[in-house]
Amino acid sequence: MSDFKEHLLTGVEYSNARLNQIYRYDPQFKREDGGMGKSIPATADEHNAGWAVGIVMDEAEAREFWNVAKAHFKDRMPKEKFAAIHSYRDLDDGRIRFTAKRNAKSKKGAYATEPKMIDHNMEPLTDRAIWGGSKGNIKVTMLPTMNPSKGEWGISLFIAVVQVTEAIYGGGGDDLDGFTRTAPANNPMAVQDNPDNPYGLPDLPEQPAPSKPAIADDLDDEIPF
Repeated sequence: MSDFKEHLLTGVEYSNARLNQIYRYDPQFKREDGGMGKSIPATADEHNAGWAVGIVMDEAEAREFWNVAKAHFKDRMPKEKFAAIHSYRDLDDGRIRFTAKRNAKSKKGAYATEPKMIDHNMEPLTDRAIWGGSKGNIKVTMLPTMNPSKGEWGISLFIAVVQVTEAIYGGGGDDLDGFTRTAPANNPMAVQDNPDNPYGLPDLPEQPAPSKPAIADDLDDEIPF
């Protein structure tokens, strides 16, 4: 029985997307705002390098997803205590963000392919450099893992397929400095791109294909939001 489980999340908002190339988090990077730490372009051979994307939900959606993740964990690790979806963060606006990643290189030295990204027509997305506020559907793979820094068991999220149905992009090029691409009139979402550390998740081990355990209904007691 596989420890993996795929799950499709629909109608979500993306944040802190690092999908157009390989990145790693540099805690020593000094930002313009005086803070420290930023995701920077990297090669596959650098430690903790890979792709990542934040998945933003309201509390009700996050609670439902939390229950699905916890049920999968309990199905695979019944003797261990479920502590968290390792990547979750409470946002200032009351919503919840989960981060999914894909490592660029496995511990055994195998190189990964970039996550598949498609548009609303299910065609390959030509511009992968989406900004926060973009929307779509994402299939993630859930895996029970230990967070070594906290000594807690929980679920890590890994990117399977990203579909972008409403894309927001930033500007580029010296002659376009100061301009940005904006959402169409029927999609007036704010553009945001706040640096963060999306790579604090355990490496993805090699496992067989996922199966589908049953989901329990009474899993709300330990949700921290």
